[in-house]
Amino acid sequence: MKKGPYVEGILGIMFLLTSLIMGYKYVGGYFVNFIDYPSLILLCFLLLISLYAGNQLRYFAQAIKNAFIKSSKEISKSDIKRMEYSIDYAIKVLMFGGMFFAVIYLFTFFQNLPASADYEIVLINVAIAFLSVFWSLFFSLFLVQIKGRIHNLSNHLGDGETL
Repeated sequence: MKKGPYVEGILGIMFLLTSLIMGYKYVGGYFVNFIDYPSLILLCFLLLISLYAGNQLRYFAQAIKNAFIKSSKEISKSDIKRMEYSIDYAIKVLMFGGMFFAVIYLFTFFQNLPASADYEIVLINVAIAFLSVFWSLFFSLFLVQIKGRIHNLSNHLGDGETL
């Protein structure tokens, strides 16, 4: 069995749970279906964002595997820079995806909000948008810490040195 990064699975589960919460909300003791076409287009866009972020992190995981698990290949300063760039792209995609989801989700919710809506429905939807931003910030901060440790490692290497 091939071992690979689990980031795509984590992102996929996160967006799947968010889409399930977004599609079926618990309102007044019943599960009510709220999915419409803009929401489906948004979910497809979020799936593409999560796959892109997972793909960038796959490059990072592959470089780590080649450098540290297989001791036959030595890691150079350019390999470390490549790892930093792939983490940068994944952080940008995660942050953009989380913020974009929250803004578009709240915009479509408030556009379709009836005048007689309960405050619980509004709070549930604001909480869903907040969770999207929170998860993207959480994973981004995790990646920033990894990038910082890799950057510290590259500071100890000279131009032609390898690890």
